Amino acid sequence: MRTIICILSNSSVSHGQSMRNQRVMETNQARQSSRLVLVDLDGTLLILNSFRLWVAYWNVVLLMYPRFWARWVNPQLNRLIGRCDRKEMKTALMIQAASFADQIPDIMHRFFVQLLWCCRRRKLCVALQKQISQGAWVTIVTAAPAVYVNRLSDRLNLSVGVASECMNGVLRETLGIEKLRAVTETILSELPSGTRRVLITDHADDIPLARACCYTLLIKPSRSTIKQFSASKLPFFIARTRAKKCNGFS
Repeated sequence: MRTIICILSNSSVSHGQSMRNQRVMETNQARQSSRLVLVDLDGTLLILNSFRLWVAYWNVVLLMYPRFWARWVNPQLNRLIGRCDRKEMKTALMIQAASFADQIPDIMHRFFVQLLWCCRRRKLCVALQKQISQGAWVTIVTAAPAVYVNRLSDRLNLSVGVASECMNGVLRETLGIEKLRAVTETILSELPSGTRRVLITDHADDIPLARACCYTLLIKPSRSTIKQFSASKLPFFIARTRAKKCNGFS
């Protein structure tokens, strides 16, 4: 068991282009930063699973748009009766979301982002902003769909390094080893030598990425996650959830 430290307590095309432009700026920032902080989203920066909330949200909202609702729920029904697996359902939903993104009032998209923002870990967000003010490059690395992660990142005043995207009907889900590949391609390859890399996550799925970092901060990890990180022999710390002071980035 590692030392316990204190850190906290409690339109697709345009956004796709925005994400590419953002990554150009982030590349320039990477070349100037001496510290990189990679932050997972679901269960880490947020207290819940954003994908599940996203699906449930549009299940309700699209009742006002019957022409989209049937196509939206169909992949979920196929998953329920075993006609497709989780990744196929996620791909189909992301395709459908892209198809109606520009035909739904923008306020609906903004309201969902506001829901996510209300589910953020506030003290972690404050700690990350402090790191940014001290010259660190802080970026979100997640398997959640880029279609809403990009909007949320603007609300959180953080950049997006990696998120799941669907291109030409093919999903690149940045989960596990695929997240490491994506981070290596888009972020790590641009880092100057000697850059200190820190990962903040809640789940053992990020162990492959943790191997490329100096150490990992675990946010409210399960016993299984603690056990797997211990078995991996990787340096990690467990953040307490009622700390008054954030000091986990030394």
